Amino acid sequence: MIGFDVGGIPDWLEDRLTGLLVPEQDISGLARAMERMIKSPDLAAQLGRNAVERFKERFDFDRHMDRLEVLLTGHGNGSTPVRGRRQGGKTPAKGPIRPGGGSV
Repeated sequence: MIGFDVGGIPDWLEDRLTGLLVPEQDISGLARAMERMIKSPDLAAQLGRNAVERFKERFDFDRHMDRLEVLLTGHGNGSTPVRGRRQGGKTPAKGPIRPGGGSV
């Protein structure tokens, strides 16, 4: 992965760990980074593996829900499931919604 060091890109792309960051609008730097990746397939593969692991760590659904629970309720340790949360990889079945809220 190659990206410009601008906006939110550095939040998910860490230079020389999950990809290569290039200074904003540095077209020559972008070309050098592309050439480096092409000439170093082992480096490209390692950065790709690192990126996949980082994605799994940061964007795991259950981990995200644990963090959201803490943010919304001010407590929670992640050991108790959040209402409506996926369990066993599946979303719990819900009945139709009645007017005024709640399931049937």
